[in-house]
Amino acid sequence: MAISYDTRTFLMLTRFMHDADSTVEILRIDPKDFIMKSSDEYQYINLVSKDFQERKLISKLLDDRSHDRFSYIDTEYKAVKHEHSNFGPGCFIYPGVMAYFADFGKDVMVHGRCNFAEGVKVGDGCFFSGTVTVAGDSTIGSFCNISTNVLIMDHVTICDDVRILPATNVRKSITKSGTYYNPYAYKVEEINLR
Repeated sequence: MAISYDTRTFLMLTRFMHDADSTVEILRIDPKDFIMKSSDEYQYINLVSKDFQERKLISKLLDDRSHDRFSYIDTEYKAVKHEHSNFGPGCFIYPGVMAYFADFGKDVMVHGRCNFAEGVKVGDGCFFSGTVTVAGDSTIGSFCNISTNVLIMDHVTICDDVRILPATNVRKSITKSGTYYNPYAYKVEEINLR
């Protein structure tokens, strides 16, 4: 059972799982319905990614209610390397993710073309958009939202509850929760068209 709104992420999970095993049926429960009531007869995966407070609440309820989680980690895609990496329960790892000697907590979602170097540690509930690179020996806290085209340099530590906007290079550790971005990537100037 996927805890998800009717999103492309849910559709991708059902497609990937069907391609891996056509006998598997993935059901969907709306996050609001899961919060009100859940059942022990299912294994769950948390696909909520827009509202991180709701994402955190759902992960907490999965723990509090002692629900089993299932994961989808693509290992069939030829470019994927997950050698010696550890993935916690409830992870959704898209095709095309490279991870070498990395450790991932529970309920982590990683879109395609992300790269995780040796010694990277990723906390619970993190979400990575496509084409993120995390260099070696870096640590990402829990429930971080890392947008597309972000580069996290080696030996960087990022605390919990951090959002990093697209096209940002993180060169030093982040010790305070909040939103971070590259000011040059978001600079908008008025153009005179006369």
